[in-house]
Amino acid sequence: MKRFFLSIVICTAIITACIWGLFRITKVTDQLTASLNQIASAVEQQNTDQVVDLVGDFQKDWEENEKTLMQFIHHDELDTATGIVARLKALARYQDYSELSAEIDRLQHLIRHICESQMPIYKNIF
Repeated sequence: MKRFFLSIVICTAIITACIWGLFRITKVTDQLTASLNQIASAVEQQNTDQVVDLVGDFQKDWEENEKTLMQFIHHDELDTATGIVARLKALARYQDYSELSAEIDRLQHLIRHICESQMPIYKNIF
């Protein structure tokens, strides 16, 4: 009987950790997406100073949140996103807004894909 209760406790701990991880991934994804939307708005307005500041803030946010995401996500996808984030500051500084907009859209799609690929839905399980 003790083993049964112990197995229930272990299963509950595993499920709780998985649910907490999903909430954490969703929170980080929402935060990063909101930052990227702010950058995209500033790019549309062609406000150079604001774009450079927002990109710098986004890079700091990415570096902090990347460590969290590494615990849950395949590193190949994160390496691709990190490469894109590294390019953003130079694109903003040299006012290459068309390329910057393309990279922002690509990064938004990649972040959304990373989040969706971690969700326990039918498509991901089978």
